[in-house]
Amino acid sequence: MEQKPLKDVSSEPQIVKATISLSGMTCASCVRTIEQALEKTSGVSVPSISVNLLTSNAILEFDKSKTSIEKIKMAICNSGYDVEDTNIKEEMPESNRPSSKNNTINITPTNAEVKSTVTKLSIYGMSCASCVNTIQQTVESLPGVIKANVNLLTSEASVRYNSSKIGARDIIKAIEEIGFEAHLLKKNSFNREGESNIRKRARAEQRKLLRRFILSSFFAVPTFIVAMIFMLALPETNRVRMAFEYQLVPGLEVATLILFILSTPVQFLLGYPFYVKGIRS
Repeated sequence: MEQKPLKDVSSEPQIVKATISLSGMTCASCVRTIEQALEKTSGVSVPSISVNLLTSNAILEFDKSKTSIEKIKMAICNSGYDVEDTNIKEEMPESNRPSSKNNTINITPTNAEVKSTVTKLSIYGMSCASCVNTIQQTVESLPGVIKANVNLLTSEASVRYNSSKIGARDIIKAIEEIGFEAHLLKKNSFNREGESNIRKRARAEQRKLLRRFILSSFFAVPTFIVAMIFMLALPETNRVRMAFEYQLVPGLEVATLILFILSTPVQFLLGYPFYVKGIRS
């Protein structure tokens, strides 16, 4: 009786689905950079790649016989971003697949990661990429800090440090010294109403900026009227313009004094956070 050849199991694709938690993403350009790095990695299924900026994670499928999770993590790190955590669900062939459960593999941390501590912080007052760079450079310059990643979109920072050399309070103090407000991020990311802390912080920051904008408008509108209409649009013989051009003392006109009074609160009261951050940085 003729014996059938055995099926080569090693040649079969071993599809694995991975969920990778990332840090360091701040905009859509970061998402595209990571996607391109994953697309160039051999064995990764390009249509399955999904990078989410809001949740800071990437979901993809890859062939374990052609690549490994370590190579994928290396590709992400080489593109300038960090991998915080990895979860893999291995999809077994139908012939060997259990009845209902997938085999889940958790990547164990390395020795360096075991000795270090990761702390999540909520940061208030960031407005641009310069703020992100300032905070990140300040925190990474602290003794004991291994890596810091600041996310402008979520107003959060992830700091990996040696807890025997520095503590979370020391990091918060360093951030506050350069003009920002920092708090420990609560483990529970939702409040009683189910509202995301990220959205709550964003709304609080928007309300603060809106109040500052409205107050500055009260000074900006009169400044525009005096400087652009009374002093430029009106003819030189107009009585209103002549009144504003009247010199209280040699070299000091009425209009100049009024503009100084109107612009000073905008510069030094409403705009003080920008000066504080700039000086401290």
